Amino acid sequence: MRLPAAITVVALASVSALHAAEPNWPEIEQRALALLQTYVRIQTIDPPANTAEAANLLASALRAAGLEPKLYTSGPDGKTNLLAVSPDATGRKSRCSC
Repeated sequence: MRLPAAITVVALASVSALHAAEPNWPEIEQRALALLQTYVRIQTIDPPANTAEAANLLASALRAAGLEPKLYTSGPDGKTNLLAVSPDATGRKSRCSC
């Protein structure tokens, strides 16, 4: 998984508190930082490029934020792609894939 895509996922997962009248930004920052630190500690080097653990971590964070991510495994070596679709206020869908 690419780091810029992972940062996007961290940001998406962290904005669940945005629905409140006044978000608690220090709390959001701490949660985002903790998620990012956990993510960068996961071994995803190629070979073997087993990205399943990283994809599952980010999918869990997205589920906690109310999204429904999908994981797609490609091959027996653990390469896993993540796709999350989030509707915006107008009903249009935005995609985030890693």
